[in-house]
Amino acid sequence: NVYVAGASAGAVVTYTRAADGTLTYLGCVKDVGAAVVCADAAEGLSAPQYLAVSPDGKNVYASGGGADNAVVTLNRDPATGALTTGGCWRDTGSAANCGGNNAPALQGAEGVTVSSDGRNVYAVAQGDNSINTFARDAGTGALAYVSCISVAPIGCASAFTTSFSAPRALTSSTDGKGLYAWVPQKKGPPKKQAEFNRRLAHERP
Repeated sequence: NVYVAGASAGAVVTYTRAADGTLTYLGCVKDVGAAVVCADAAEGLSAPQYLAVSPDGKNVYASGGGADNAVVTLNRDPATGALTTGGCWRDTGSAANCGGNNAPALQGAEGVTVSSDGRNVYAVAQGDNSINTFARDAGTGALAYVSCISVAPIGCASAFTTSFSAPRALTSSTDGKGLYAWVPQKKGPPKKQAEFNRRLAHERP
């Protein structure tokens, strides 16, 4: 399968992929307020921009800012690859109805990644200049908020000691030991990369 985040449409689109690479449209999941026609609707998808597939293939995670500022869990059918809604976490005060799942530093949610062991999901937020950590249920893929690191004191237990402004993308190492965030530069080199060590003891609820 191939998955595409449609920020302007407020949807995540699924394609099946043939052996020769040819794509065929399979379906989509839209935000509850989006005008597009999809088989399923989910809270938190007003402007999805980044996607991450779990190593076990059970879930796709979508993150984006817009009105929702959320990280959304989508359940993946192992036979077809089709997606259905599985819950969300929103920035405190955003428009998404995530059933009380509020996190303090998801304003302007951007890049999202799943650790190689499948235990955690991480998301950066450029509005809050933060990295957010979630614990992932191995059976259902559901997320539980653990903690965040931010530049400003906005409810995170930890603060950055170096510049970390408007992060956009995030990836995890294959050995599960590190995270790498892409931070645009206003001057000088076009981009820089911030490296973080992953401390497993701190990443469970």
